[in-house]
Amino acid sequence: MKRIAFLTLILSSLFLTQCGLDSSTAARIGNDTVSVDELVEQIKSDYRAFKLPQITLEQKYESLEKLVDSRRKAIMAEKLGLDQDPEYAVPREKNDNRLIAFGLYQQEIINSLMPEKLIREYYDWEKNKVHAVAVVIGYEGAEIYNNDRSIEDANARAAEVIEKLKDTEKPAEVGQSYTDDARNTVELNPYYVGKYTPEVDRAVFAARTGDVIGPIKTKKGLVILKITGITEQKVEITFEEAKPRIERAVRRYFTSGEKKMFDELSEKYRQKFNVTVNDDNLPDFFNKVKEWGQQPATTLESLKDSVGDVVLGQDANKPFLGSSFLQIYGEQLKRTQRKFRSWEDIKNIIQSQMTMNAWAAEGLNQGIDDKPDVRSEMNTFRLNALGQILIKREVDDKIKLSADKLEAHYKENLERYKVPEKMRVYQLSINDKALAQRAARELRRNPDFQKTFNQYKSKYANKSVQYTAGFQTRNSPNKDIVKLAFDAGNDKVLGPIEKDGTFMILGTSDYQAEMTRTFSEVENTIRSELFNSMREQGIKDLTERLREEYDYEANDDVIRSIGQSS
Repeated sequence: MKRIAFLTLILSSLFLTQCGLDSSTAARIGNDTVSVDELVEQIKSDYRAFKLPQITLEQKYESLEKLVDSRRKAIMAEKLGLDQDPEYAVPREKNDNRLIAFGLYQQEIINSLMPEKLIREYYDWEKNKVHAVAVVIGYEGAEIYNNDRSIEDANARAAEVIEKLKDTEKPAEVGQSYTDDARNTVELNPYYVGKYTPEVDRAVFAARTGDVIGPIKTKKGLVILKITGITEQKVEITFEEAKPRIERAVRRYFTSGEKKMFDELSEKYRQKFNVTVNDDNLPDFFNKVKEWGQQPATTLESLKDSVGDVVLGQDANKPFLGSSFLQIYGEQLKRTQRKFRSWEDIKNIIQSQMTMNAWAAEGLNQGIDDKPDVRSEMNTFRLNALGQILIKREVDDKIKLSADKLEAHYKENLERYKVPEKMRVYQLSINDKALAQRAARELRRNPDFQKTFNQYKSKYANKSVQYTAGFQTRNSPNKDIVKLAFDAGNDKVLGPIEKDGTFMILGTSDYQAEMTRTFSEVENTIRSELFNSMREQGIKDLTERLREEYDYEANDDVIRSIGQSS
């Protein structure tokens, strides 16, 4: 039946592709599309153990169905008007603002400090793995500083190190005797990006084996390196795949400059969008939040009623109200408010939020929301959030679990709620029969297995086995020992019993008979089990209904070609 359905899908997709989807689009449904890149990532996720050329056409379409299903849910949610529901609209606006603000940050700061040309340079360097010996000469004012060495004295010492490194066949020994960076080894096998500065990196990757580089002035001190080896290696990933990792490695060079640029631009945008905090209203607002947090039965809505309209500041040309602050935390505010020590803590939070909003407002002015990567992330959030709220409304909210249904499930599944009989079991394994007999006699007088274990542990056959096996049931793995223990009964000492050349003593205590947990003890478990089961079936039914209601156009030629050239 599944094969027939799949063939039907292929035939219909062949017809639909006559509508003309471009080569970057795998499918279209309504106003939404599935890109080829998305489909490739989904296929890789679904079939991690296989390479793309091994994936069948049927498997590709199964992955495509998952991506189309998310679009179907979004279409239905929007049809029902759920995209206007505050439960969806508020977090979406917050997410969109965050993405726009981050996009502007990337454009104005990251791309400025680390232009693509620089990142490509680092990518090209990855074809060589460089081994080196690094020496750091400290001086007054550098991070690594020994004695009262001036920069002139440091340069003189560096010149001496360079001459030594040029002539030696044991550069690591020379480096270790001269370096002031005692916390780190002088041998870099391999040299790694992010250790010093871009200037040092550039010099290292431009050098040849045997070259001595430096001294180069860094915040740590003067750096001298001898290149001890270069190994060519194949770069397996594309520049776009490597770019995020390289940016993370190089970014540490620009930490202070990045913060300075952020602070300057933040102040500029706050002034541009008239961002201010109303200090006069904050103390009373803080007190009301703290009072609310100390009331155990209160709700977020009750706090919103009392402080929601309080003007806490001016945010991007509109008031920043108490309700705006409550939206930052939502239901988590009940726990989070305990960390607020004064109204200044709330002020800091408001300033951070409004700074982000100012960045988002400027980002909108500069069209950051139209950038493909930002729009893609926005749409991913939209699809996920609309899918979640649709399931909540169409599945979760319609699940009704009456007390009678819960009790009936309990009675029908009593065996599942039985706790088997159990007993604590002790074991000693001594490699001498006479000692084992003496230990058994002592244990019958005073069944203190820990004391006896400590007394005889030098003769203990298996020192990795503790004297107690803990609580055991009749179904526990060590069947022979468990059977002996349960056959003997509670509070007994058995043995010694010869086994595999050693002499075992067993003890039992704390027997607990089989019991059935009461309904009240397992009610929450039953409720959760039934809800999850009904939810799973509800989502399955909803998905099938949406598949029948919303068809899609598939770009079969493009889908078929995925993996063929990999």
